[in-house]
Amino acid sequence: SWPFLSHAWMWGLIVFFSASHVFIDRFKANVFDKKVPCFVAFIVDQLMHVVVLCVVLLFDFSWRAPGPSHTWCPVYNDTKAVIFVAAYLAVTFAGTYFWDTFKRSYLPSLAGKETARMINYGFFERGVMMAVFCFSPARFFLLFLILFFVDLRMRKRIGAFDFFFNCIFAGVGGLLMRIFVLPIH
Repeated sequence: SWPFLSHAWMWGLIVFFSASHVFIDRFKANVFDKKVPCFVAFIVDQLMHVVVLCVVLLFDFSWRAPGPSHTWCPVYNDTKAVIFVAAYLAVTFAGTYFWDTFKRSYLPSLAGKETARMINYGFFERGVMMAVFCFSPARFFLLFLILFFVDLRMRKRIGAFDFFFNCIFAGVGGLLMRIFVLPIH
């Protein structure tokens, strides 16, 4: 929202998104109890946030966008760049929460054994893997073997499931970007 902060309507949207976020999070905290797996609560929470975004997208704000001379317009008008950044954030940042809630709900023997260093490494690992899936020729997929051995050392063998999750999550995100968004060379 940086280029649009000089417009009052953007502040209205920021207040709306902030209020809806607080409402959704309180709803999740009050409705879901310990009997509902935290993974299910996480997925419902995320779907509710997406619904709010979709409702806002029903309105046409294009007449309020700054003119093409604005410094940030090339970035904002590049749909592929925006989709790529969103996918990268989904794979790296959201992937951390997705995997954590899944483990706590369905693989409790694996949950809670991570250190902050291991969580940050998983974040980094998914980012590298997605970049490889997006941009690298097939021969660079050998990098995954190297990452696997680093992973075993970093996580002391308890993170083998984490490595395979990272491969799948980053692989799906990276291949979708490679097929549908990024130009084919």
